[in-house]
Amino acid sequence: MPPAPITPIATLAELEEACGGEEIVLWTAQDLRPGVRAWRCGAAVAVAAPGVCARDRIAVHTAPANSAQAQAQAEAEAARLARHAAAECGPTYRLFGEAGLITRLAGPERPATVFSWMSTRTPPPRPAGAHWLEPALDTQVAALLADHHPGSYATPGMPGVHRWAGARHDGALAAVAADAWSTRATGFLAGVATAAHARGHGLARRVCAFVTAELLTTRRSVALMVDDWNTAAIAVYEHLGYTARPVASAPPPET
Repeated sequence: MPPAPITPIATLAELEEACGGEEIVLWTAQDLRPGVRAWRCGAAVAVAAPGVCARDRIAVHTAPANSAQAQAQAEAEAARLARHAAAECGPTYRLFGEAGLITRLAGPERPATVFSWMSTRTPPPRPAGAHWLEPALDTQVAALLADHHPGSYATPGMPGVHRWAGARHDGALAAVAADAWSTRATGFLAGVATAAHARGHGLARRVCAFVTAELLTTRRSVALMVDDWNTAAIAVYEHLGYTARPVASAPPPET
């Protein structure tokens, strides 16, 4: 049997059908904004998008298979798509998706980085003391991040970062979180930070609960990404109703 052809995907509805509503693929597609490309090959789908959560990403997904043979064929199709997308997009793009699939596609020569995608469809109770911040406070947000979370993927004014929420401690801005890289279906939480002197007062949980509840008023889910070593943050998100699944990022296979 000849290999399945690689065909472009032109619409969001077509992409949703091709990936079976897979949340990570649809989020990476960013509603197919300009610059995003998508393809299908048999049971596999790939989306290449620049600047999504501060990275150029190629999300790869395969449909569930009902046999080992079908699984092997789907992963071969995914590998073809990964090579095709990498050739089209260039070396700055990294594979992204379900941890097992990405690890196998990357192979031992290109070790994958495994972390967690967490999401929820249930709004937490809306807390007091957290609110959306005026854009005039972006300089305060930037200063808090620089001092207490310099590695944040989200910063004020960055493309895709829409707005910031915050909570105060002793009258000063002490915790923040961003609505960033959200799509019509999935809100996205990023840039979570608490000033060191204000930790232990539940401020991060408060501001994350606020953003989660706000985003779920107009979307079916809210998601975030977190390093697995960050057990304190994971505990906060689990308390708010988020559940985790392992994902990975890796260099694409050679084209």
